[in-house]
Amino acid sequence: MKRKSIILKILLFSLILNSTIPVFSEDTTPLEYDSSSMPQGLKDLRRFEIITLGSLPFVTLDAGIVYSGIRWANNGFDSAYSPNPFATSTYSTEEQIGILLTSIGISISIGLTDYIINLVKRSNKKNREKLLNQSIIITPLSQDDTATPINIDKNDDIDFPEQSSEDENKQFQDEFLNSSEDEILEVKE
Repeated sequence: MKRKSIILKILLFSLILNSTIPVFSEDTTPLEYDSSSMPQGLKDLRRFEIITLGSLPFVTLDAGIVYSGIRWANNGFDSAYSPNPFATSTYSTEEQIGILLTSIGISISIGLTDYIINLVKRSNKKNREKLLNQSIIITPLSQDDTATPINIDKNDDIDFPEQSSEDENKQFQDEFLNSSEDEILEVKE
């Protein structure tokens, strides 16, 4: 009887204690999720983890099917080695470890591929935004002191070489840049 009384007192004490503790506790309501509060590296790591672990069961099933198909073909298509992905113990321990390690490697490769693709997309997006935000100033030729007008008649047939060496290109550029406007006009006539 005394034992029951002690147990009843302990239960009553814990009930009272558990009902009064929340009154004195702080507010534990979680804050709303804000995507800017988490660094991009942690978001990328989380995405890599989700994709890698999410693909693991499917890749393991596929690796088991491919392995059993290869094993079946290597054994002359014997019915004892026919592929059955749902069989419980058709693989030795070494084969199971090989299939599991292969599937882990493929899953990690899938996660890394997704990570790299997202890095490239994000980089391209930043570069595109950077290019769009640059201001472009167009200066008319009449206001630009450093501009040199080039008069080319539209009816002239100019034969450009199909391929020229780098030295020939450099020589042509030097001749063109060092020539005066009168020389350019003489070429036109």
